Order: sequence, then C-alpha cells, then structure tokens
Amino acid sequence: MNHAKLLAVLLAAIVVTSCGQGCPPSKQMETTILVASLPDGADAGAGQTTAELVSRCQASADDCAMLCWRAVGYGYYYSTCELVGTDADLAVHVIYGRFCPV
Repeated sequence: MNHAKLLAVLLAAIVVTSCGQGCPPSKQMETTILVASLPDGADAGAGQTTAELVSRCQASADDCAMLCWRAVGYGYYYSTCELVGTDADLAVHVIYGRFCPV
C-alpha cells in the first residue's frame, strides 16, 4: 500500500472514531408542560417570573423563547414552542432537540 492510500485510511479512521464519540444524532422530542408546574423564580429566564414570560408569549408568539427554555431547559433548541390550553390549564407545548458540540 502506498503512503497516500495509507494516509487516507488513517484519516478516515480518525474521522469515524471522533464522530462516534460525540453526541448521538439529535432526535426531536415533544413535551407539553403545565405552566403552573414551571419554576416561578426569576433565576431561569432573564430575571423574569414565569407569569411575566407567559404574558410576553401571549402578546407575541415571537417572544416565547425564554418561556420555552424555562420549560425544557437550556442546552436545547426548539422547532416549535407555543402556549396551549385555557387560563385554567395553560401549558407550553415544545418540540425540541439537544444541541451537540461538534
């Protein structure tokens, strides 16, 4: 085997090995969480209470990011985030996946 082929084989093995040690392929997950069950402290969403985050999301669907992250936690991306239900049983519906460093 010549040096170029050997080098190509070694590089391919390194790529396969390093990719295998990273995150598994991201699978999207889906959850619906009652707003009442979310933590109400200002620690998990830009210093705002859950009620403030809900109000922002109700006012504009484009302003739901902090509420979504409070629902599923940081370290995830979301493809769908919306408020569902009525005031009595208001919930956050999120379809999300895990961020993975490359």
